[in-house]
Amino acid sequence: MDLSTGRLSDEDTRKYAEKFIGGRGVNAGIAWDEIPPGIDAFDPENRLIVMTGPLTGTAVPGGGRIMFGGVAPQVYPKPRYTRSSMGGHWGSTLKYAGYDGVIVHGRSERPVYLWINDGKTEIMDGNRLWGIDTYSSQKLLVEEHGSEAVAITIGPAGEHLSRIAIIANETENAAGQGGFGAVMGSKNLKAIVVKGKGPVTVAEPKRFLKAYKRITRLISHRGATIDLCGAQIKSLVKSKLDLYQGKYKQKLMACSGCPAACAPGLARVILNVPGKVYPYLNTSVNTCVETRWIGGTGDQYETGKGWGIPHPDYKQHYPELPQDMPVLDFESGFECAVLGNKYGVNMREVTLGIVPWLKLCVDAGLLTEKDLGMKIDIGSGAFWCEILRKIAYRVGVGDSLAEGTSRAADILGKGHKYLTHMAHGYVEHIVGRGIQSALPFPLWVTTALIWATESRDPVSEIHSATRINTRRGLTEAQARAISKKVYGTDKTVDPSYESKALRAIWHQNRGCMKDSLVLCDTVYPMVTSRMTKDYSGYTSAESELFSCITGKEMSEAELDKVGERIFNVERAIMVREGRSKEYDINCGVIKYLRDRPDTEGIKLEEDQFIKALEELYTLRGWDTGMGWPTKAKLQELGLKDIVKELEKLGKLP
Repeated sequence: MDLSTGRLSDEDTRKYAEKFIGGRGVNAGIAWDEIPPGIDAFDPENRLIVMTGPLTGTAVPGGGRIMFGGVAPQVYPKPRYTRSSMGGHWGSTLKYAGYDGVIVHGRSERPVYLWINDGKTEIMDGNRLWGIDTYSSQKLLVEEHGSEAVAITIGPAGEHLSRIAIIANETENAAGQGGFGAVMGSKNLKAIVVKGKGPVTVAEPKRFLKAYKRITRLISHRGATIDLCGAQIKSLVKSKLDLYQGKYKQKLMACSGCPAACAPGLARVILNVPGKVYPYLNTSVNTCVETRWIGGTGDQYETGKGWGIPHPDYKQHYPELPQDMPVLDFESGFECAVLGNKYGVNMREVTLGIVPWLKLCVDAGLLTEKDLGMKIDIGSGAFWCEILRKIAYRVGVGDSLAEGTSRAADILGKGHKYLTHMAHGYVEHIVGRGIQSALPFPLWVTTALIWATESRDPVSEIHSATRINTRRGLTEAQARAISKKVYGTDKTVDPSYESKALRAIWHQNRGCMKDSLVLCDTVYPMVTSRMTKDYSGYTSAESELFSCITGKEMSEAELDKVGERIFNVERAIMVREGRSKEYDINCGVIKYLRDRPDTEGIKLEEDQFIKALEELYTLRGWDTGMGWPTKAKLQELGLKDIVKELEKLGKLP
């Protein structure tokens, strides 16, 4: 879709699917071909690429996700190509409408939205929707196009080009990281609405049913949802009947075709909660980091500690984590979480980045009431509702905060030591430190290697890298046995830096493959399961599902090779943009982990980490001096077009 000319055209997905499957892989292939290197995120020539996979629209457990790609405005210090993902039902509906994906470029002169209805596409006037929040705009679009229509849309944050703007679907499904809502806003594209009744065929139904039963057995037991290492939560039936806080009805919510309902049991819909600032009854899913606004996650539900508080395992104070963060009352916290979603703001960045940073800057006297343009009351829901409004509409200090916390610190010239951002403009995530810290050494070495060689926070897509873990119910003997089965060695469990690169590569390649099928990271890859005698999982599930649904037989190893190809395309895009070993070393990962001990007091050893990074380059067949894919590796992966261009640029060892 070219919004500059209004031209709509169809393209055969098979042009890319043969090499890259779908989703993340096809996005990367299109980005290499179509996105000019070095352009800004808000350049009309930037692409917004939205892609499903071959499993989307089927009954595959965890098959309800879609992938977004493009130059992302949130990436720091300079916007670069990366990706985001979203759950829900939009992707399945797009498949039923006869399409695998959407590519948007150009810029409309006026607000518009795209209407896709059973193979027919039309650019519609969006003036009446501009300025409306994400919930209201979806409601209006469904009223106009029918109850079976599903929309992805942006809120005021995207319209005002906030670098932390999301693309939203329903109440909390979002392409939340990267700022892709602002990419839509820069194109004057308010929404994409889809409706379809077409079929998605399964080549071998009986074989699929067998795989389906095995997968669901490994992730559920007697009506109770279980995480992949066995932490049982309330049964689905009981959850629907309980009153949250003894007052409000709630139920669990799952994406298209998924029986897991987000395995930790956090994807709950809470109904009709009265607002404290605005006189509305709020109904929304509340999951992941946003649960911190209503009391925290995990053990924090019981303690009521809320966001901004270090993990209880910490043995010492962290300067960037406030120790005395006031907890909002439930109604106020829920209203803030809902309001952020309505405005279309990245609530992960707000909750784990802006909130602790702003609190500590206020405590240190770096930010005053004059700076914020309002009375400071950290423990008030009204205060945070106003901060969210300022961010969404770029009012006062919100104009700086809308750039993301890292850029806000640069613009305001203060508070850098209080940033919780580790690299690429993203808040730290499961690296054994900070707000989400419960990951022991040496597991965080693996996640750190992945962070250092990625374009964004990668952990949302590789949670499985942390699951072979004695803190998650496994004995050391079980962890070693599973490690040997999955990675070919038990040394990944050793308390050292050795073989952590091998583990990182396995999960990077598998993550690329999983995100191309497209499957949910909560479920796949299934490296562990409480439902087997030896706690081992079902790592061939993806290849079995792909084979029986498409009718094209591919082994686990063959699909992992596709994952390797995709990761190398993404690395080639980075190299073309200027990425090298120097960036990997200096992107912030090493400094962040070297300066901060984990919960056991262990800090990153820089020399050992760089050695592990070079081991990763070697195992990948990359040049160890520059961190670039070699000609031999790219040729092996069938990427001749990339070889040709990188050779011209002088970036092909």
